[in-house]
Amino acid sequence: MRGRSACRARLRSADRLVSVTGNGRTRRENLLELLPRKPPAKFTEAELVEFERRVGNLAIFDQVKVDRNGSTLNVELREKWTLIPTVEFSGSQTFADAYALVGVTEYNAFGTGNQLALQVFREQRGWGTVIAYAEHPYRRLRWAFDVAGSASTARFRFEDGSSWLSKQFGLGGVHAGVSDERWHMPGSSCE
Repeated sequence: MRGRSACRARLRSADRLVSVTGNGRTRRENLLELLPRKPPAKFTEAELVEFERRVGNLAIFDQVKVDRNGSTLNVELREKWTLIPTVEFSGSQTFADAYALVGVTEYNAFGTGNQLALQVFREQRGWGTVIAYAEHPYRRLRWAFDVAGSASTARFRFEDGSSWLSKQFGLGGVHAGVSDERWHMPGSSCE
């Protein structure tokens, strides 16, 4: 019983509210998933430093600041522009043999901090496309998935003037992993 009353005493002084500002398109609940436990909980300074690091690792904020004001945990953010275009070009002896790629990656897809990318390219006298989705791995005890699919054609020419058309379809990079960090730190045993 002694441990239970100690937990109650710690929860009375717990961080009851979490104030999030500057998160624009990023959903508040996605940020709270990065905390070691659901509020209300008493977070140690080491846990707050780790939480700030995880939010920063999403790479969708220019600024991340976490501090405590009484029983309120303040999270101040400055969101970056997260829709990033990609343009590539490589010339050759003929324009038909040139390589070109146009794509876009959203690093905060649906306000979740996950990545969604689409690319269209021309190479080897054929066309192709790639679409990819990747979840960030920073949530507590959650699976993270990423997958990429592609389709492309290529036309190979031979000296006698004939050619060969290749069609490729792929599903690659399907990965899954779980964060097994339990955040076992002193003072973090109450939920």
